[in-house]
Amino acid sequence: MGLISSAGPYDRPAATAGMDRGNKVALAMARRMPWAANRQLMRLMGRTFTKDPEGTSRRRFASMPACDRQALDDRKATDMLLASMVESFRAGSDGSAWELKLMTRPWGFRLQDIAIPVALWHGDADINSPIATGSYLSHTIPDASLTVLPGEGHFLILKHWGEIIRQLTLAT
Repeated sequence: MGLISSAGPYDRPAATAGMDRGNKVALAMARRMPWAANRQLMRLMGRTFTKDPEGTSRRRFASMPACDRQALDDRKATDMLLASMVESFRAGSDGSAWELKLMTRPWGFRLQDIAIPVALWHGDADINSPIATGSYLSHTIPDASLTVLPGEGHFLILKHWGEIIRQLTLAT
């Protein structure tokens, strides 16, 4: 199994350390006021992405680390990301709100009980899912290996997908 720029359980101490402020606020709302995360935050996000995907993405990308902005300089990558964001809100915001709520709850299994090899790739400049998350997962999952990519952010897959696929196929 491979996890790339993965989220981790958010019911642990310091789970959001190093995370972008906007993501911290969204997770806190989902944990403490799930109705607000759906009704206000996710509906607003859905409306802005579906009405003005280009403008919304420009504003969103502006606050990203330089490495993520650079990864999104590729027009094909940006178009793919925009299309997936618009599609995720096509039927409304309930699915995204539910996902956000689930991320803040206990997962229902212990990471220590995962019985298959897990390869993790994480950028040390990721502010969506900080490197501390990758480290936590690699230390908690019994047969996990962590590849840290220096200077890379959340969108490291756009640059390193070939290497990741090769490693995953060699492992099978």
